[in-house]
Amino acid sequence: MSTPQATARPRRLAALAALAALAAWPGSGHAGTTPQEEPCSAQAAAPAPARSGPPVRRIFLVRHGEADYLGADGKPRADTDAAELTARGREQARAAGRWFCAMGVTGFDLVATSPLIRARQTTDELLTAMHLSPALARPVHALREQDPARETVAEARARILPALEKLRGERWATALVVAHSQVDRIVLSEVLVGSDALIERLAQGNGCINVLEVGDDGRPWVLRALNACPPGGGHRY
Repeated sequence: MSTPQATARPRRLAALAALAALAAWPGSGHAGTTPQEEPCSAQAAAPAPARSGPPVRRIFLVRHGEADYLGADGKPRADTDAAELTARGREQARAAGRWFCAMGVTGFDLVATSPLIRARQTTDELLTAMHLSPALARPVHALREQDPARETVAEARARILPALEKLRGERWATALVVAHSQVDRIVLSEVLVGSDALIERLAQGNGCINVLEVGDDGRPWVLRALNACPPGGGHRY
């Protein structure tokens, strides 16, 4: 008789194999695999080639830029929710915006952001770099970062995943979601294995981008790019 641990192990191994294959996807991982950075332009990009099959919707899931978690006295902030972007973090957000332009993404039908200031600042800088109005962004309280001292992973999943499903239920073709490392990892682990099994095995760099697709017919999520860190953002590995 197999144990739960024995049953879960092949599933985890298969998921890790999938992640290894995904690392070869152009646009995933380090800056060297991303497209050459180009200045943003107000001109519309050339239309994408027509694709067969049911319509596919795309979510760009972005982690906020580097934040300053130290107070004026050089000590860690008591309230990390108040942390703002550093100069590097703002540049990482702008680099993400330029990355979208280089990829031919000129706008979003839906923009959702964590209400925490570092996420809102990232959204503002990213949209401004794309010649889009920061007023497009909608704060979604459920996308705030997990505080391990106050909330378990299970509790964080219970608020984050329904919020994503609610966004999925709206009418849009391209969406931008700006959130946090743990929020992103919860979503990505759910997409890959339907659980929190991979949360500790997924890296999320500041200002980096994940690309997810889902069809209108309710097909499962497809992960197209993972932790793509645009050039010019001064990312640290």
